[in-house]
Amino acid sequence: MNRKGQMFLIAAFIIAASIVSLRLLIRTPNIQEEINLLEITLEHDIEDNWVHEIKNSAIISTNEKLNITTNVFDFANFTERKAYEHGLEFKFLFAGSLANYSSSSLNVSMVNMLNEPINASLNLNGTSKTSEIVDNGKWDTSFSFTPGSNYVLTVGYNSTYSENVTIKTISNNDVYVGFFDISFETSAAVYRNKTQETYAWSIETTTGGGGGRYAGP
Repeated sequence: MNRKGQMFLIAAFIIAASIVSLRLLIRTPNIQEEINLLEITLEHDIEDNWVHEIKNSAIISTNEKLNITTNVFDFANFTERKAYEHGLEFKFLFAGSLANYSSSSLNVSMVNMLNEPINASLNLNGTSKTSEIVDNGKWDTSFSFTPGSNYVLTVGYNSTYSENVTIKTISNNDVYVGFFDISFETSAAVYRNKTQETYAWSIETTTGGGGGRYAGP
């Protein structure tokens, strides 16, 4: 074999050895941990963006206050489909409450996207209501309230879950409070975000009558 052929075989051996060494290196625990951490970080960024957009779906709906909960529900369904495409399990519980000062009626809607039916409960300062909500279902109910007073709405289900939502009503404005409990799950991690957001409207008087304007949160 000539010298040129020998050099070719040596070079081929070095390349092959390098590839084998690289594969073995990648399979070491430390490198695998870094890869897993990177995947979790990327998933977290995606999930954080989805959470932000779910909340945005409420903000951009404030010009049609009666449809805020419906629009949040619709966007949550869109998120669920996208999460499935990325191999994520999406779970969502939402309670939206609109305090209408002119009627003294607090209209509450509870959305269940927990992948199972739940026995839901709502308690507003001692007044309780219950209902079963199917998976991907919504329950609408209402309470009486005194405009300008503060309330605590307790959201619960299956006697194992309970969250308090603070509702500060205004004597001459409508107020909407949304409670979001959002989670994404993989085999490696669970990402969860629980928060409440408040939106209020100021009243403007024009020649055509009163009008509503978003002024929050």
